Amino acid sequence: MKFLLAALMSLSSVSTFADHHEDKNWEKLPFEQQKQMKLKMLDEKSAMIETTRSCVNGAKDKEALKSCKEEMKDQKKAMKDVWKNKKKQAEEDMQDAKDETKFEEIEDSE
Repeated sequence: MKFLLAALMSLSSVSTFADHHEDKNWEKLPFEQQKQMKLKMLDEKSAMIETTRSCVNGAKDKEALKSCKEEMKDQKKAMKDVWKNKKKQAEEDMQDAKDETKFEEIEDSE
């Protein structure tokens, strides 16, 4: 059981880490914003792992254990989708701010 939980945790960490670092726009976000997003993501992952741990501890048979695995898989997918949307929104907000600054510079030069 410990092996299953450890494997699920490591797969979850690797895929989310890779998602954030493959996107070049992520690197353009301000450091503090990246840091806050990562910390929040880690808090959510910790909660998900604790939920799965409780499920595994309470499992009485292989079917229940399989159910725990599927539940974590579904939670991970949902969390990944939410974070992709949050990251995309942050990138769009950053681009909007840059565009607004450029517009103000053009107005000032006239």
